[in-house]
Amino acid sequence: MIHIITFVNTYNYGSVLQAYALNKYINSNICEAKTIYFDLSSFSNMKLNEYLKKQLIKYMFYKDYRKKRRKFVNFIEEYIHLESKKFNSFKSLQKYHFNKNDIYIVGSDQCWCELERDAFFLDFVDSKNKYTYALSLGDNDISKNEFKYIENKTQNFKSLSFREKYSSKQYFEITKKKSNVHIDPTFLLLERDYDNILQKSMFSDRNLGDYVLVYCIRSNKKMNEYIKHLLAKKTKIILIGGMVNKLDTKEVKYYRDLGIEDFLYLVKYAKEIVADSFHAIVFSIIFKKQFKAFVHKRKNTRIENLLSMFDLNERIVKDDFNISDIDYSQDKFIFENLDIVHESKRYLKNILK
Repeated sequence: MIHIITFVNTYNYGSVLQAYALNKYINSNICEAKTIYFDLSSFSNMKLNEYLKKQLIKYMFYKDYRKKRRKFVNFIEEYIHLESKKFNSFKSLQKYHFNKNDIYIVGSDQCWCELERDAFFLDFVDSKNKYTYALSLGDNDISKNEFKYIENKTQNFKSLSFREKYSSKQYFEITKKKSNVHIDPTFLLLERDYDNILQKSMFSDRNLGDYVLVYCIRSNKKMNEYIKHLLAKKTKIILIGGMVNKLDTKEVKYYRDLGIEDFLYLVKYAKEIVADSFHAIVFSIIFKKQFKAFVHKRKNTRIENLLSMFDLNERIVKDDFNISDIDYSQDKFIFENLDIVHESKRYLKNILK
């Protein structure tokens, strides 16, 4: 039995989809796996300012939030094989009778961006079979002391696997210990696995026509300029992923209440994707869509690391909006044939051995 702990109830499309992908791949190809439903929404696991901000947003858009939450909960319960109990604190994890002979995996996603969360260092179980898979440290600047903290907290881990090359490199430079680099679990599945899900979207019986999908997390001046450029050409724009005022225009169709199925559908059938979201870019590549990426830092970003795997760094918009189309007929876009995908699958299968 493999137990996975990751972000699964954050009501974020990318977080839930990476949790689904790793769970499904292991269950379909290796052995039984259960994902630990660890409730990050409880106040005890959240900083005060973060908690208050989330509560304000829920209050302002309560109807939309409730509808979106219901869709996410339904998806998680239908598609992800979960532990029989849900956990809302570290103490509740400690009290649960986990088998120390089972295998435990942390990841993927940014599980160590807040290092004080002991649950994501598997401190709740006394087991010799602890691993990480494609764990991301985000775009944060991790200090030497923080890497030393990670080293100390993972002394009894059998192996560490990061998602970004720069994280693995920094970890080695500071600790002199080797780690692995593996691909985001969403690439472990086939496109048809996601096609089976998006068929249940509320958009599946609608004719949306041609549209550009914008996934905006943070306000971005350059992205605003490009949106205005598109609007000047009478382009239909659908916005998801953030507050509408993050874009300096009201001339877009904005959805606050979309489920996982709807997100996948909108990416699959968009004319173009415009995003500053890591997983929006991931699924643009999986569905072989033309896209433009916007980053908020000049180096060491998750998006840059992702694009470098496919030689697509020119997709990052800097000054010129005119970027040539991606030729998806190239072998590097047959994901199941890529070395890093093979190595990632091999790593997971070797865990069981």
